[in-house]
Amino acid sequence: MEEPREPEEVQTTEQEAAQSDGPPGGSPPAEEGPGDLAFPAANRWARFFARFFDLTWEILFFFILIGFAYAIFLGLRPGPKGTMPQFSLGLRILLTMALMPVALAFDACVYAAAGNTPGKALLKLHVSTLDGKPLGFPQYLRRNFSMWVKGLALGFPIVTWIAMALQGDRLGKGKQASYDAYVGYGVAANPLSPVRKAIAFPVVA
Repeated sequence: MEEPREPEEVQTTEQEAAQSDGPPGGSPPAEEGPGDLAFPAANRWARFFARFFDLTWEILFFFILIGFAYAIFLGLRPGPKGTMPQFSLGLRILLTMALMPVALAFDACVYAAAGNTPGKALLKLHVSTLDGKPLGFPQYLRRNFSMWVKGLALGFPIVTWIAMALQGDRLGKGKQASYDAYVGYGVAANPLSPVRKAIAFPVVA
């Protein structure tokens, strides 16, 4: 006569407990928003004006260099009003697109040499890792080129404004810009005094 079996005890393994607490370890981490950062995140308008100011002066700097080189190469002299040779609108657009990655590389050099760029310094912004550490030159350069693709759409007219609007929408919803979220960077913001605001925003705008 067979003896009755006792019911088997149900054991919970550590693996099952871990799985019940959340998704498997292979799942990608949730995207961090400004609330998860180790510093106050910059708002989209401050970032826009700082970037617009920096790109403007950097591209203008190279335009002036090209203008002088063009004049010297062709043996030209300034016109009656002291103006340098003029470029057509189409050529200016093409040159702007071609100079944008050069300007962004130069921007990384300025950051590495001075610790910040003029536009960000005026608005007291600083790019860093999510735990507040400053970027090195290679990191900042990679970020700039990632922003050139994802945030500026390679500088194509009209499309670049759409790309900037999409990134601004992400920031407005409390997310990181896609080119920052991918590599784990952020833009810190320090409070501006009323005097600093009165001086900085007219300059960068």
